[in-house]
Amino acid sequence: MRLLNFTLVLLLSLLLACNTIPLPNEESRTTRSRASVIRLETEGQSILSSYTGSYALLIGESDYTNGWPDLETIPGELQQVQSLLKNNGFQVEKSLNLNARQLRNRFEIFINQYGFDENNRLLFFYSGHGETHKGKGYIVPTDAPNPDFDEKGFLQKALTMTEILAMARRMTAKHALFLFDSCFSGTVFKAKVRPKVPRQISKMARLPVRQFITAGSANETVPAKSVFTPVFVDALRYGLGDLTKDGYVTGQELGLYL
Repeated sequence: MRLLNFTLVLLLSLLLACNTIPLPNEESRTTRSRASVIRLETEGQSILSSYTGSYALLIGESDYTNGWPDLETIPGELQQVQSLLKNNGFQVEKSLNLNARQLRNRFEIFINQYGFDENNRLLFFYSGHGETHKGKGYIVPTDAPNPDFDEKGFLQKALTMTEILAMARRMTAKHALFLFDSCFSGTVFKAKVRPKVPRQISKMARLPVRQFITAGSANETVPAKSVFTPVFVDALRYGLGDLTKDGYVTGQELGLYL
């Protein structure tokens, strides 16, 4: 099956179609429907052509050395994500089993290289342990201890979601999507009411947006064999995330589908 064109259109809100005017007959409705499809395709291609570069950073933490259980399926899962994104026009960089210093540096290096070109689209995909500790969310490098046994050591090594949010705000790239196959919440991630599914790709897609999608929130357990990553792959490979069936997957549609 043809791979779906993955347009990373990250929207905090969408302007839906305005007043609906009654049509006099079926022929008029058909004509309007065809015109809508053409308009959506034109808008989508315009957004795609506005990007000067598409870059993805994949990070997988599977071989833990300080008390956390290993996650053996992650390398294979990330290989699928890497192939999918390459087929959809992304230049992909992948890093596995990073310690605390390497994990921070990896984000910083990638952002410094690609995050300050205003017309870039960026995708960050983290798969590994996540932890919610005293109301704050963390991603866990391979050498971080379990906070139940060494709280100070954990806090010294784990990367807070607040730090990642600060990196996201510092960037000037147009669109950035952060996906975490982990569970955490705290001050960054809060459960929200399900928004309406967007009916079209709007001109608001040209605004800078940062969007975060996580596999779980606080007090939720994410299985060692990921459910999140295979569903993410299917959302793009088979077009299942294209909820409006217009040929493009927006960040909002992807979040709703996942």
